[in-house]
Amino acid sequence: MRPLRAARLVVGLLTAAAAWTFAAAAQDGEPTLSIDSPRVVEGDAGSASLTFTVTLAPASDKTVTVPYADSRTGTATAGADYAALAPGTLTFAAGERSKTITVSVIGDTAAESDETVVVALGKADGAAVGTAAGTGTIADDDTVSALSIDSPRVNEGDAGTVNLTFTVTLAPASTKEVTVEYAEGAGGTATAGADYTAIVPGTLTFAAGETRKTIPVSVTGDTAVEGNETIRVVLSNPTNATLGTATGVGTITDDEVVRRSRSRERRSRKEPGVRRI
Repeated sequence: MRPLRAARLVVGLLTAAAAWTFAAAAQDGEPTLSIDSPRVVEGDAGSASLTFTVTLAPASDKTVTVPYADSRTGTATAGADYAALAPGTLTFAAGERSKTITVSVIGDTAAESDETVVVALGKADGAAVGTAAGTGTIADDDTVSALSIDSPRVNEGDAGTVNLTFTVTLAPASTKEVTVEYAEGAGGTATAGADYTAIVPGTLTFAAGETRKTIPVSVTGDTAVEGNETIRVVLSNPTNATLGTATGVGTITDDEVVRRSRSRERRSRKEPGVRRI
């Protein structure tokens, strides 16, 4: 039998048994077992204990036993986020009220969401089972990396091409591979095909530790007086990071306007009889 199918069978049997035991015991007035849902901070290295507490109320004058197992329905991964929990049995001696189940959590520096481990109780001997499953939370204490794009400027030029280069930064660096999609956004005043080469949508991939990637846009030079123009690039769908500044506005500076303005200013200074106000 495959491990995943076997785990599901165990969980199914435990859940069904717990429900049957609780119904039967409710009629007999037996004490009730319940498991809590603890929380622990992951840490950057080593291990931390995620401790589930199973309580028996009221205390019994007889020995009470209950099996338990990892249901494998949580979002954490056994072997990577925590040490695999072997199935076992808790034994309450007469008068005892609580027992613990400890899961060893593996610390790391990866920025990730909080994750969960679910421990399920099975059919008890000598007691009913009330809360049959406990959801333990592994709280991530690492800073989530953020992606941001800048807003560059470039002089257009009279001929040929020049690159308007958008820079995408990731801060802080991640221990995981980070990806983000990019595409041209609406609202720019420059015309694709005339003022610049159309941007083909793509994906940036940051290897672990990388913090900077660029998106070059080829701008076409000309001698037309047309004013400054803009191009928008938008980031979307990041993996293993969040979005900070998601839109960059690149400016193509029209140097014809600048040159003509300076030329007029020089002429006005040389022309006699011109009063400057």
